[in-house]
Amino acid sequence: MEMKNKVLIADDESDFKGELQRTIEHNNYHVVTASNRTQAQEMVRCENPHLIILGTIAPRGDAFLFHQWLKRNQNFGDIPLIVIDASPNKQLTQGWTKDEGL
Repeated sequence: MEMKNKVLIADDESDFKGELQRTIEHNNYHVVTASNRTQAQEMVRCENPHLIILGTIAPRGDAFLFHQWLKRNQNFGDIPLIVIDASPNKQLTQGWTKDEGL
């Protein structure tokens, strides 16, 4: 049986997660998902993903805290990370702050 690369999607919007998951799985990847920072950290520990797609997770700032946790952790700091920020009309409540993005 061929081993599929594993992708973790961390986002609190179920519609976004579902659409992205279907698209990625259609391209023959295994996908696991998380809806908050605690779940995302647990999935990283248990599932050892090859790639993480980090969207918006509530409360605002948790996506950045998850990013910091990954980079500080010797076992997970090298996992490639794609960050998808909130749309401009939602950035005041859901997105990354300018300082976090730097």
